[in-house]
Amino acid sequence: MRFDDAFGLEMSTDSAAAHEAYLDAVERFLCALPGMEAAAQRAIDADPRCALAHTVLARAHQLHGRGADARAAIARAVQAVAGQSERERSHVHTLERVVMGDAAGAMAAARSHLQTWPRDFMVMAPCAGVFGLIGFSGLAGREQALHDFMAQFDASCSSDWWFQAARAFSQCEVGQLDAARANAERSLAQRPRNAHGAHIRTHVDYECGDDADGLAWLSRWLEDYPQAGAMHCHLSWHSALSALELGDDATARRVFDTLSLIHI
Repeated sequence: MRFDDAFGLEMSTDSAAAHEAYLDAVERFLCALPGMEAAAQRAIDADPRCALAHTVLARAHQLHGRGADARAAIARAVQAVAGQSERERSHVHTLERVVMGDAAGAMAAARSHLQTWPRDFMVMAPCAGVFGLIGFSGLAGREQALHDFMAQFDASCSSDWWFQAARAFSQCEVGQLDAARANAERSLAQRPRNAHGAHIRTHVDYECGDDADGLAWLSRWLEDYPQAGAMHCHLSWHSALSALELGDDATARRVFDTLSLIHI
């Protein structure tokens, strides 16, 4: 039986349970929702040879600062992917470079990979955003470089919710605020619980000076975003920042006091 991932790319697994759990893990990873490790582990338990499941587990561990666990998981992915499709081998070896901290090698490998498989968003994700391989490069002009990198995929990826959010951030960084807002809202319409989409929308509100409306929207959005979500602390910081811009010191202090109780 042939299974595809959520973006139409073929996976090497014969297990429906592994396929379903992998899709769940990727969705959670790309939306910054908790439970990504557990979902990836369910996929691995159902099919230990599912290299992609080991890879998303490695990236989830890396996201949460568990370096040794991330390296162990990516090593298992490299072992499992032998003999699988060219796309999966390239996917795993590109993300191996990400996990192992080879930023320049990872960026070069991702550029090459995405020329053939532009909708492989788990490979595109480390390149995107303010904390990505371009954003953290330290190079002058990285905002424009990020914009240009993302723009090349518009024709093939512009209907996908994850790409819309990532593209919106690249547009916001170079001052294309109307386009950024449109893409962020399109993404959130498809995935309302996408924390990255919420983050980008919040950036646009801030850059446009829409502090009151932005704070009201973000406060509502955060009401049912789990505290264990990877973006919870950062989005809460954004709400405190907007409150300070509005002169509402009490709300800002309340947010910081709440965060100190959650994250200490």
